[in-house]
Amino acid sequence: MDKLLGNHVAAKILALILASIMWLYVMNEQNPPLEAGFSVPIVQKNLAAGLVAFNVPDIARVRIKGPRSTIANINASDIRCSIDFANAGEGNHTLRVQVAIPASLELLEIYPDKATVELDAIITREYPVNIQFTGVVSPDVIVEKATLSPNQTVLTGPKRYVDNVTRVVGFVDITDKVQDIEQQVRYRALNREGKQIEQVVLKPDRGQAKVNILQKPDKAIVDVKAVIFGDLPEGLTIRNVRTEPNKVEVSGPPEEVKKITHLFTEPINISNFDKDVTTEVNLQTKPGIITNVSKVKVTVAVKKSNT
Repeated sequence: MDKLLGNHVAAKILALILASIMWLYVMNEQNPPLEAGFSVPIVQKNLAAGLVAFNVPDIARVRIKGPRSTIANINASDIRCSIDFANAGEGNHTLRVQVAIPASLELLEIYPDKATVELDAIITREYPVNIQFTGVVSPDVIVEKATLSPNQTVLTGPKRYVDNVTRVVGFVDITDKVQDIEQQVRYRALNREGKQIEQVVLKPDRGQAKVNILQKPDKAIVDVKAVIFGDLPEGLTIRNVRTEPNKVEVSGPPEEVKKITHLFTEPINISNFDKDVTTEVNLQTKPGIITNVSKVKVTVAVKKSNT
């Protein structure tokens, strides 16, 4: 009886072993283990406020292993890759790339498995903003005045980039412009070589530019004519009237300069001239007309009249 019972238990154990072997066989044949590779974005975790990370890899290549039925339903979003910056301050750090996969899978490889990164401080700095002209101004005009409002901005960004900013400008194209310019311009942070630094944020990032453009004054040499009035004392007449200089240079708007053939002096009263008199008087000019001298000497020579 005992022998029969022992044989019965042994048979059950053998059957169980055979069943396990058969299950493994079936599973390996019907649902064999497979390997798969995925490209997974790397997430930054616990980065302290006021810091930015450089040289952080964007993607990790992950290889996993698991049953075919499981692998068939896995995609990159089921895998998490991250770098943890907890307690990491400004400077260089070598940190592990951490990976999380479903529990039924085996991690075979992750590349890269670590990264050497640099943490830099985010800073702000105030800068003046100036207008910078581009293009070639017309030979017939001059730029009289240029203003920008507002003419200050605040830069925010990684210290390495903010430190590289040498000036902030708003560009205005003056090619062939012959009238005043008023337009909105975008501010740009430039380095020493004049290249734009795009890794900084400007607030405000634009402003209103106003540029006054004037036509270049034309020039001409014209005669000076003395203006006299009144009567000489009895027995005297005018021998001649001379001006020194007798010609002057005038400049101003071309359309006005073309109209000028001579300039008059301010009137001179000769009523009390009983001898030759030299006096200094102003020139009469129109608004916008400039002369190379503002005063001239006028000599009035007299003589006795023939009776």
